[in-house]
Amino acid sequence: MTTYIYPSPEWAAASAERYDQSFEEKLRNLTGKFSFNILADPALGIESDLYFFLEIESGKLLNFGPSTKEFVHEHAKFVMNASFQSWKAILTKQTSFTKSFLLAKIKLEKGSKVGAMGMAPHSTSLVGFQTQVDLGFPDELSADELAEYKTKLAAARQEGGY
Repeated sequence: MTTYIYPSPEWAAASAERYDQSFEEKLRNLTGKFSFNILADPALGIESDLYFFLEIESGKLLNFGPSTKEFVHEHAKFVMNASFQSWKAILTKQTSFTKSFLLAKIKLEKGSKVGAMGMAPHSTSLVGFQTQVDLGFPDELSADELAEYKTKLAAARQEGGY
C-alpha cells in the first residue's frame, strides 16, 4: 500500500479519490466551503502557511486540495488555522476537532465560531475520508526521507502556485 505524507497534494488527491457513496450519505446534511490551514513549520518543509480547500454540497465532494490564501479567503466561509501537530493529533484520532476547536488549538482566520461549530457533528466523517489512505507524517520520517519530502512539497507548491 502506498503511504501518503500529510500534508501533501498527493495525500489530498488520494483522499478525494476514495470519497465514496458512504461518505456522501454520512455528510448529506453538510454544505459548505472550508479551508484548513497548516501554519508554517519550516523544520517540516512547510515554509509558509499551507491551505487546503474543501467544498461539499449536500454530502457531495466538489473540491478538496491545496489552494492559495487569496482563493480560500475569497471562497471559503470558514478558514481554520492550526499547527501541524494539532492537525496531526486530529487525523491520528488522539483528539477530536471539537476538543481542539474549543481549546483554541484551531483558530478561525475567517468565519464565525458558532458557524464553525456546525461542522462538529460531521468532523468524524470528515476526518474519516482524509484518513482512508495509509498516512505518514514528516516528523516521523528519516532525515533523508524528510529532505526528499521537503523538496517535493516545495516543488509542488511552486508548480501549483499555492
